[in-house]
Amino acid sequence: VTMRVPQLPQVFTGAAGNLQLDGTRITLEKVTTSLGKIPLLANGTVDTEKGFNLAAQVKAVKVEDFLKTFAIQLPFSASGEVQATTKLTGAIDKPILTGTVKNTKSAQLDRVDLSKVSADFKLDASALSLAVTNIQATPTVGGQVVGNGRINLNEPRSLDLNFRATNVPGDTIARLYNNGTAPPITVGRVSAQARISGAIENVQTVAQFQAPEATYPTTGEVAIVGSNGFLRNVVAQVAGGTVTANARSNGDRWQGTVQAANIQANRFTSQVQGLVSGNFNLSGTTSSFQ
Repeated sequence: VTMRVPQLPQVFTGAAGNLQLDGTRITLEKVTTSLGKIPLLANGTVDTEKGFNLAAQVKAVKVEDFLKTFAIQLPFSASGEVQATTKLTGAIDKPILTGTVKNTKSAQLDRVDLSKVSADFKLDASALSLAVTNIQATPTVGGQVVGNGRINLNEPRSLDLNFRATNVPGDTIARLYNNGTAPPITVGRVSAQARISGAIENVQTVAQFQAPEATYPTTGEVAIVGSNGFLRNVVAQVAGGTVTANARSNGDRWQGTVQAANIQANRFTSQVQGLVSGNFNLSGTTSSFQ
C-alpha cells in the first residue's frame, strides 16, 4: 500500500501488515511502512470522519535521512543515527505529528561529537510548521547544550532556533577547529546563548558568549551571516586594564579595531613601565594570525 496524507511532506510507501475495515474506520495492526526515508512500525486507527489516532516507532534512522524527510536544511553538518516514537492525531484535513527523538549512536554537529542528543517535536501538517522543544545535547568533551525553536516548512522556508550552552570546555573545542593545535592562551569553560534564524537560504547565527576562566576573561558576541563573520563588543580584562574589540571577516580576509585602556605594560615586558591606552586597526588573513 502507498498512502499520501496531503499535508505531510512525504508519502507513506511500502506499507504492509494487518488491516481491519469497519465503516469509516481502518485499524492498523503491526503495519510496517516508510515516511520518506524514515522506516516506521505503526498501530492505531484512521477514521475518515473522526481523524487519525496512530502510534509509530522508528527503530533507527540516519540523521541525514530524518532531515531530508522533513525538508530541513541546517547551516551546519549533522550526522549520526536516531530512533523516535511518534503519534499522528487530529482531523483528516488537519493532522498533527508529535514525537520524541534521541540518538542511538554518537552524533556529530559540525566538528563536535555528541554522546547524547534528544528532542521533542510537533509538526502541524496543515500549517507546515515544525516546533522542536526540549532539545538536549551533551558534547563528549563535556558541557551541556539545551534549546528549542520552530521551523517553517512553507515557502519561503525559514527557521528560528535558540540554544544555551553551559560549561563547554573552550580549549578542547578550540583544538577541534585549529587542526588539533591548542590555542596560545587558556580559554577555560565557556557559556553562550545562540540564535539561528532567517530564511533557509540565508540563515544567520548570533551568539553571546562568556569565558570567565580564560587567561583574559572575555565576553562578547559572534555573528555569522553567509560567508561573513562578525565579532561585536568583545570585552577582555587584560593586565589590569580593558581591551574592547570589534572585527569582521569576509572569506579569508579580516579586519578589526581594538581599544585598549589602562593596560599595565610591565605585565608584558620589563623594559616598559606605566599604563598603555590607545586605538589600533588590525587586518590580515585567516590562514595566519602572526
